[in-house]
This record gives sequence, structure tokens and C-alpha cells, in this order.
Amino acid sequence: MENELLATFFEESTVPFAMLQITEDARIVKVNDAYVDFNKLTDAKSVEGHPIDTDPVFEIVKKTELGPLFDGFRKKTPIHSDFYHEGIGKWVQMSGFPVGEDHFAVIFRDTTVEHELEAEVEGFLNVNTDLLFVTDRKGRIVKANRSFEELLGETEHHLAGRSYLEFLHSDDKETTQSAFAAITAAKPLEKFVSRYRLENGHYCHLEWNAKSNGRYIYASGHDVTDRIEDIERLQHEAETDALTGLSNRRYFYQRIAVEMAAVNSGSRHLALISTDIDHFKKVNDTWGHPVGDDVLVRVSQHLSSDARKADVICRVGGEEFIILMPDTDIDQALVIAERLRIGLANKKLPIVGTVTASFGVTEMERNESFRSFYNRVDDAMYRAKTGGRNQVVATGFSEEDIITSAPNYFRWRNEWASGNEKIDRQHRALIEGSALLAKSIQSGENLMARKELVLKIIADITDHFHTEETILGNLGYPEIEGHRKIHETILSNARRIVNEFTAGKLKPSLMLTFLIDDFVIGHMLETDARYFPYLAETKTQTPTALRRNTQP
Repeated sequence: MENELLATFFEESTVPFAMLQITEDARIVKVNDAYVDFNKLTDAKSVEGHPIDTDPVFEIVKKTELGPLFDGFRKKTPIHSDFYHEGIGKWVQMSGFPVGEDHFAVIFRDTTVEHELEAEVEGFLNVNTDLLFVTDRKGRIVKANRSFEELLGETEHHLAGRSYLEFLHSDDKETTQSAFAAITAAKPLEKFVSRYRLENGHYCHLEWNAKSNGRYIYASGHDVTDRIEDIERLQHEAETDALTGLSNRRYFYQRIAVEMAAVNSGSRHLALISTDIDHFKKVNDTWGHPVGDDVLVRVSQHLSSDARKADVICRVGGEEFIILMPDTDIDQALVIAERLRIGLANKKLPIVGTVTASFGVTEMERNESFRSFYNRVDDAMYRAKTGGRNQVVATGFSEEDIITSAPNYFRWRNEWASGNEKIDRQHRALIEGSALLAKSIQSGENLMARKELVLKIIADITDHFHTEETILGNLGYPEIEGHRKIHETILSNARRIVNEFTAGKLKPSLMLTFLIDDFVIGHMLETDARYFPYLAETKTQTPTALRRNTQP
């Protein structure tokens, strides 16, 4: 019964079958009607009982490079191959497998459409100048175009099955792998840049767009190395002093913000050294600016060579330098400053001879504002100047000095008025509230009273920011979005500082420096002052003109 069913299946199947007997001449035992039709034979008898050498189909295959696969017949191992059937003008996929001890079944399938589609895809891939490749979900390369192969110096044969991670820069592997793993049809990857290793061992920056169909990831990229290098060069130029090659003031501001945040979030130290060349004006007046420039370069070289590798040296003014010193306390910074001072004083420079400098040193107090920190090291340096020059002065954080001087900052002045009645009323109230807090700290009032004052001030600042944004937004202030982001930053810092203050972990003086530097000086007198002219301008406009100016 079983044999009858198999015979019926063989005869009536629409799939072309041929049954071979494994003998020395590998005879064709049986073919079905679908085989006859598929290969355009006259009938089955024209091939049945004959060796495969006489079958026009197998003769065609044998003449191709696929001929050696027929060894699978005799070795009783499955075979799988593709060939172009010249007799019928089609591409054919041939699969064979042993049946029993002495027979071998062969199945044929028309793959012409697939081959034509693959040829079209191959043609598209290789005429496209973009870098194209396909990977499976595990990151193994399935296909790549010629542009990608040539860039990496690899052939498709050598790329297939290998992970794209093999070619990535080690620093980019984790982020790239995470980005590619998150790709879905609904969430493609766009403009993702990573570095790939070239044939010469160098790396290039490639920018990718990629999407997934669930099974494969299709990636299209292009080389953006020149663009990235141009950006890096411009950034370097923007952050570097052209004369000395040191970092400039702009870089100093960026870097110190990062280092101060690290101090606030942990238990690290951060020190600053400020130094200014003594009698530098006399150098320029006596020998001219070219000699003065040479002195600046040589002093810069001295600071760079004698400072530590981790220290960041910046030229922030004409003859003024700042050394940013991560993970360094004031005692360590004092030793280094003294070494730099002595080393410079012992050098003999061309033309001018001996040049000295004055040094100021300080260390950051956790949660201290930038202005407080920077002003203290600046004051220390000027004390070294006025004290006789060619010396080092170190100044630590002084709770008493801040508490004593704070009330001077919390006095309303008419020049602080913006011209908008509501904004000015709130500004004045915030100044008065801050003054009450300063007096409370000076008088030694209990912690609970201070907490209530602090919480009220922060609540009032929050309410004021909302009011200010509404007024400026209604007036069409063009910088409103940037102004709003500054508010968000101040409030974020305020929440952190208030939490520590109310928990008794923050020195009262640091609460005052936040209000002085971040709010009064940093925000009211600098950021807010930028919109004062705009308020004055809108006051003079008619309602019609104002509406016209605020339309998008």
C-alpha cells in the first residue's frame, strides 16, 4: 500500500522528479511526466533505462562547473546545485538525495525569476556608489556591494558570514551594536556614525541609515571622514589659542563645567592655578610685540612640560593662564604651582633674560558656584601680584567671608529694572527674600527658619520663571527657547542644592553663592539683561505693529 502511494505521488506530482539507480553508469530508472514536460523531452522512454551521460539534461549539467557534484550520487550524499538549462533557457535548482540502498532521487525547480531578481539586485548594489550591506539579526554579513567591499579591501566571498563588528573600531562597538539591535521596521536607524577599519589599518567614519524587515537589517552608508575631520579641526581651532597652542578660554569654560559637575556628584577634588606673567607690558614696550609673543610661547611650553599630564593648561587672557587640575587638592596644587614658579624664574629666555610670574591657587568646595570658585583663584593671583610678584598665594574657601559680604549683593538697584512692571516687582521680591536669608544666616537663626526661607525663595523663583516666559513668549521674544532652557538648568541646580541644604549637608554660605552667582549675577544681570532692549522696543510699537512682528 505504501509503495503504491509513493508511486502515485511520483507519477502525479507537478514537481519534476528523476529516480537514478546507483550503478557504475548511474542509470535513470524512472522520471515523471512533470520531468518530461519541464525538460521538453519527447517522452519518458527517451531517457529511462539509459545512463545519465546520455540524458541531455544531465549532459548539460555535466559540461558545467557543477559536474563534480555528481560524485554525490555515488557517495550517497545529498547534493544541491544551480545551473542554467540551455535546452529550455531557464535557471534550474537541482536537489538530490539517496533513497534506500541503491537509488537516488533528483528534484528540479525553476529558479529563473529568483536569478533574474538577484541579478537586478546585484546590479543595483554595484552601480550604487553608497556603501550597502545586509546582515542577519546576529550581525553576520549576508551581502555587500562592491563599494563596501572595496572600502574594506575585502571580497564578498570573504565578507559573507562574518560579523560587521570585526571591522569596527573597538571604542564604537558597544554603541553601534546597541543601535543596530534596536532597529525595527517602525524604528529605523538614521545618520549613525561609527568608525570602520580599512585595508591599510586606518579607520574611516561611516554614516549609516538602516532598517529591518524582522529577519535582515539593510544598511546604507557613506564615508563622512572628511566632514568629521573638518568639524574636529574647526572645533580644535575654536578651542585652541593660535599663538601658544594651548587650550583657550572657550575650552576652559566647557571643561570646568564638566569637572565641577564631577565634584558635585562625588567625592573628587578639583584645584585651579591662575598665573600671570610679571611686568609683561614692559616686555612689549621694550622689545616689541614679536618678542612678547615669543615669551608667551616659551612660558606656555614651560607650563606644559613641567605640569602633570592630567592638568589642563589654558591661555585665558593676554599674559594670563589657568591650570585646571582634576583630582587635586589645594596642598598638591600649591606644590605644583611653586615648582612651576621656581622653574620659570630659573630659565634664561632669549633677548629678555629672566621672566617671572605670579601664581594664585585654590580648591573647589563641593556645590560651589563657578564664579565663586574662579573669583577666588583670581583674587589669590592678584594678591601675589600686589604682594611683590614672583610668588604663590593659596586661598581656601571661606564660609565667613561669603556670609559677611552676601548682603551687599542683595540690594535692589534702579539699573536692574527691565521696564516691565510685573517682572521688576518679582525681581525685587526675590532680592528682598535673598537678603532675609543672608541676615538669617548671619544672625545664626535655627535651621528650620532657614529652610522655610529657602523653600519660599525657590518657589518664588519657579513662579517668576513661569511668569517671565509667558510675558516674553506673548511679546514674541526671539530668544525665548534658549531663555527657557537656562531656566530649566537653574531650577535643576536649585533642586539639588535645596535638597542638600534642607538635609543639613550643605554649608549655608553655598546656598548664598548659588543665589548670588546663579540667580542675581548670572541670571538677572546677564541673561535677563539681554531682553531689556527688546522690552523697550516693544513698548514703543503700536499694537498692530507688535502683532505683525510676533507672527511666524
